[in-house]
Amino acid sequence: MTILLTILLIISTITSIYYFTKHPYHRRFWLSLTFLLVAIIGLGTTNTLINAASASKTKVQHVSKKEGQRAKQEALANSTSLKKQLAAKKSEASSLSIAVSEQEAATESSVQSTATVDTTQTTTNQAEEMVTVAPTAGKKYHLDANCRGLKRATSTTTMTLAEAQAQAQGYTLCGWED
Repeated sequence: MTILLTILLIISTITSIYYFTKHPYHRRFWLSLTFLLVAIIGLGTTNTLINAASASKTKVQHVSKKEGQRAKQEALANSTSLKKQLAAKKSEASSLSIAVSEQEAATESSVQSTATVDTTQTTTNQAEEMVTVAPTAGKKYHLDANCRGLKRATSTTTMTLAEAQAQAQGYTLCGWED
């Protein structure tokens, strides 16, 4: 369309120049006609430019809609992917929580078992620990055979701590060794 208008402009200019030189008395008519043709061609060119701009705008809007739809699809895909990752992380956290609970229970059981073993060992150690007593000089037992509480004793005997603490014997720890 622009090419056609350009050709019309050239033809009208050439025609106007020809008639200006050949028919000087009709100069005003041809000048008016030339201005009219130039105005029409200018409007046509303007309309062509406007139509081209509209077409470009429509194309941009069409492309923008496609890009918007593509962006929505990508966002939806990303959202779905993130939801799957979140579910996997929750599952992993749950399994780790269970593992920690089991480990805490095992540790607690181990601590209780160790405390029981320590109590048993203490009882066993007490039963095996040898003490000194003075059967004729009182009801005290001595962890140290050289204790000052034994200085006045005429005779001493050794026995296990459990035997000394037994109900029948009734020995208690010497006051110097508390």
